[in-house]
Amino acid sequence: MKAMLLEHDGDVTTNPLKTRDLPLPKPGRGQIRVKVHVCGVCRTDLHVVEGELPASTRPIIPGHEAVGTVDQLGPGVTQLKEGDRVGIAWLQATCQTCQFCQAGRENLCAQALFTGYHVNGGYAEYALVSERFAYPIPDIFSDEEAAPLFCAGIIGYRALRRSQVRPGQRLDYTDLGLQPTSRFKLLVIGVVKSMSVRFVKNIAIWLVNWGPHGSVKPRICHPKPSIQPLCLLQPVNLSLQPCEPWKKAGHWHWLAFI
Repeated sequence: MKAMLLEHDGDVTTNPLKTRDLPLPKPGRGQIRVKVHVCGVCRTDLHVVEGELPASTRPIIPGHEAVGTVDQLGPGVTQLKEGDRVGIAWLQATCQTCQFCQAGRENLCAQALFTGYHVNGGYAEYALVSERFAYPIPDIFSDEEAAPLFCAGIIGYRALRRSQVRPGQRLDYTDLGLQPTSRFKLLVIGVVKSMSVRFVKNIAIWLVNWGPHGSVKPRICHPKPSIQPLCLLQPVNLSLQPCEPWKKAGHWHWLAFI
């Protein structure tokens, strides 16, 4: 198979990832092999490539926002079948026995293995993952839409769950990076699912700038709320267009009233 292999750390401008032909990986007990369709690029991947994280496995295939179909099953796999579409996230394996694993907080396991850091990831035609950490993907998402859910989406949804937001309350989602519309779309889906409803009649959304250098006076940049029915049975498109000044200095927030 073809893969992008990191043999030596280096600045991304020097092209440290090299295309290599590697043997097809074989799934071990409890693992599946995934034929990768797409794999997103996360800032953590850049940290790995440039050696900004503690030294780990080398050579390594980075990538932990992978989406593909199950191609082969290892011994003991019972929940998935060949042809299923799944995602591969940052968390690849845990000890399953420590206090954090027993409490459903596997991300804090001291013996956790991470995709594209300790074990090969999704910048390849095929990738391995434990069945326990492979996530079936509903048809509502295309491959490209689903990929960022396995890192940015997980982080945002965890924060959402911890916020315990309720219907009628305001939700301020900050630090959206360079693609606020797509990430906010994922957040809204999470909000609706957390409310255990399938249809929301009104979603009012504003883009607000809190100003540069800690200014506390907000300015509405998207003055007319976008109010649109949202049905989770269909792909969601909020059709939000940030105004030009959002690219300038300041701290921009999407505000949603559900």
